[in-house]
Amino acid sequence: EAARTEAEAARSAVAERVGDQAAFAALVAEHQHLVAGAERAAQARDRAGVSALEAIEAVERLTEAHEQARRSLDEAARALEGAVARVGEADRALHDARHADMARTLRTELVPGEPCPVCAQAVATVPRAGRAPAIASAQRTLEKVKQAEAKGRAAHQTAAAEVAAAEERLSSARAREQERAHELEQADEALRAAEAALAAAQSELVDRLGEGDPRVLLEERSRELAEVTAAAERATAAASEARSALEQARRLGDESRARLGALANRLASVWGMLGQTREVQAEPDIVHDAFVEVGERLIEADERAGASLATARTEMDGAAATVRDVLERAGLGPGDDFTMALAQAAAERGAADEQVRGSRATIEAGADLDARIVRAKIEHALAQRLTADLQPGRFLAFLLEEERRSLAELGSLHFEQLSGNAYRFTDDDRFEVLDMNAAGTERRADSLSGGETFLASLALALALAEMVARGGGRLDAFFLDEGFGSLDPEHLDRAMDGVGRLVADDPRRLVVLVSHVEQMREALEDLIVLDKHDHTGETMVVSGAALV
Repeated sequence: EAARTEAEAARSAVAERVGDQAAFAALVAEHQHLVAGAERAAQARDRAGVSALEAIEAVERLTEAHEQARRSLDEAARALEGAVARVGEADRALHDARHADMARTLRTELVPGEPCPVCAQAVATVPRAGRAPAIASAQRTLEKVKQAEAKGRAAHQTAAAEVAAAEERLSSARAREQERAHELEQADEALRAAEAALAAAQSELVDRLGEGDPRVLLEERSRELAEVTAAAERATAAASEARSALEQARRLGDESRARLGALANRLASVWGMLGQTREVQAEPDIVHDAFVEVGERLIEADERAGASLATARTEMDGAAATVRDVLERAGLGPGDDFTMALAQAAAERGAADEQVRGSRATIEAGADLDARIVRAKIEHALAQRLTADLQPGRFLAFLLEEERRSLAELGSLHFEQLSGNAYRFTDDDRFEVLDMNAAGTERRADSLSGGETFLASLALALALAEMVARGGGRLDAFFLDEGFGSLDPEHLDRAMDGVGRLVADDPRRLVVLVSHVEQMREALEDLIVLDKHDHTGETMVVSGAALV
């Protein structure tokens, strides 16, 4: 800064010395100032132009996004309209199926010659009841299309929200576009004003060169003034570089102080771990001394710990030797009952009470050794167990056991529901049965009746399907062979409810029931009826093959 000030003074002195150049120097300085101002105005105008162009492009992008959101909203509206129409169709189909079922029920009650309960006319011929209407299927269809309608309505609401957000963003972008256009106009006006001021200064510079050839005078005066001006510019550049170097040095100093502070905090934490509360100031010498002292304390602590460990080992060895020596002097082995032997020795050698008390104190001092031996044995057994259990085969068996336990736990919920809260599975992976009517008595699975066994299998099938679905997998087909004939009407209804859940969980899942029970025909919609040929005995399809 001092060199820059000196160079500026030299430039002023030269301008004054060459003649009536003070005004000229001021005019040149003003000219340079106006040139810089014009350059800044031009740069500001360029930046304003770039900002205005970016604002225009942002409006174009957001306009396209808004149009896309509107198209998505139109598509969601059309999809919702179709879903609403399908709900109406499914509702009408369910309504028709229920009416058909009522008509079918009415046909079963008609008697030839009796009056019809609907038209009051005599019934000539009773029409066939026909196949039961697919009311359950119509109800499932209605539920599916209602779910589709709900999804379509949610999608329509999401698309509407996206349109509103797009409109808000587009409105903001258009406001920014107007602001940038106004800024560009202001930058153009400022640039024109700067250029006009610069042109006036240039004209005045030529007018004030004095007599003679203006070009020669301008060249002479400019040359001399250029030299001192160049020196001043070099000084200004050097000052700028020095200022940048100073800022860099300050920034490095701040970073160093921050790292020094972090190190001081870590050293304070180490002192806390050593059981002392010390505040370490973030000064280089203090941090260095604290670091050295912490290191010395850690070395001392390590040496003390090593000495304590060696002493403890020596004391433990001495205690063990003392115990062995006392047992040998008493004539006892490691497994003998010391209390009984002590009582016998006290009866035989009453005069040795003092020695016995001393021996007992020695043994009590070594009691901790027995506890440590017991803990070591327990840890050794645990390590052996872990080594065995972590073998590939044992570990996979452990994982399979966990899965089987989860299957039994989930299957118990379904088994209780299907059996009317009569049975559950055990909590382990053996799939034994708990009889809840007998206070939770455990029974073998093969002690169940045929119907109860079927309900247990169905409960496990439901649980397996649910576990596979939770894990992201699929079970696409179930084949349930017989077992229905052994069920009473109540348990048959529960079993059919369980089968219905298998289908409801995944509409694409195939569930095939093989049964001779007549009630099953009325409960199912898709039937394949089989029979044997009278002569050949071969199985043949009677009806329903077209539905497969």
